[in-house]
Amino acid sequence: MDLSENESEEDLETMIRTKGGDWNWQLQKSSQKGDLEHLKKCISKGANINVEDKKKWTPLIWSACKGYIEIIRYLIS
Repeated sequence: MDLSENESEEDLETMIRTKGGDWNWQLQKSSQKGDLEHLKKCISKGANINVEDKKKWTPLIWSACKGYIEIIRYLIS
């Protein structure tokens, strides 16, 4: 399932600033956008790789649905 049109057009940095540093939330967004480097940063800051969004999807599920192979490999390693 894809992000809503508004959400998919938002810049990741803007979303991060508006959420004020919630690492779990940022991890979810990074997995949806395919941003491996930011995903690694979130995990290093203590984000939970098994965090679920309102749809009960984890970063691994988002990455798999979007086809982000590098993120999938990182999350399962």
